[in-house]
Amino acid sequence: MRTAEIALSNGSVLKLRQKDFHGSARGATDATGTTLWPTALPLLLHLQGMWPSLQASTGVMRPLRVLELGAGCGLLGMGLAATCGANVVLSESGAALGDGEEDGTARSWLESNVELNREVCELHGGQVSTTKLSWGDAADMAATRSQWAEGFDLCIASDVLYDNGRYPELLATLEAFSGSSPETAKARGTDADAAAAVLGYQIRNGQERRFGDESEHFTVLRDMIPGVPKPG
Repeated sequence: MRTAEIALSNGSVLKLRQKDFHGSARGATDATGTTLWPTALPLLLHLQGMWPSLQASTGVMRPLRVLELGAGCGLLGMGLAATCGANVVLSESGAALGDGEEDGTARSWLESNVELNREVCELHGGQVSTTKLSWGDAADMAATRSQWAEGFDLCIASDVLYDNGRYPELLATLEAFSGSSPETAKARGTDADAAAAVLGYQIRNGQERRFGDESEHFTVLRDMIPGVPKPG
C-alpha cells in the first residue's frame, strides 16, 4: 500500500491510499477501487471547467448535489468538493477487496480515503459522504434514495465502462439518480441540453461508444477529454 498526494488546481492536496490492482473485478471480490485509474484527474479538470454552466443549468444557488458511482479511491468526487464546494456522495459496492478479512470492502477503502481528506474538502466549502451502492441493486438504491431524499443534481463516474456486461445495471442506476433533485428535474424540463450525468472513460473495447444509446432517459453527447491516455 502507498499514499499518493494529488495536487489540485486551487493548491489543495488530496492524500489517496492506493495499492496495486491484481485482477479481481465486480464479483465476490473487487479490488478495482484500490487503484487510481487514468481518467479520474482529466475528468476532474474537465468538470471544473464545466462547473459554471452546470450550476447555471440547475437554476439553483446552493452547492450542487453530486453522486459519484464507483468512486474507488475518491479522487473525482473529493476533488469537486475541495475545488468547487460541491456536496458529494461517493458510492461504492460492499464487495470484498480480497481473500483476507483484513482487506475490508470497496466501500471501507473509500471511507478511509474520505477521512484522510475530509478537512481539506470542508475547508473549501465542500461536503463529502459515502454510501453503499451496487449498481442495479434495489435495496441499495432504495437506501440511498431514502437517506438523500432531496435527490441529486448530477451523477459522475470515471473508468466504469470496462465491463459491458454491467452496462444495464449501471444505466439503470444513472437513470434512477441523475437529475433527481426537484430543482434540476424542473430545469431540465426546459433545457434539453442540461447535463444530468457526466462520465469519463478510455476506449478499451469499443463498446464504450454505445453506452447509453438505448436509454430513453438520456440524450448522449460525447467529447474528447484532454489528458486521458490511450490504453497501452
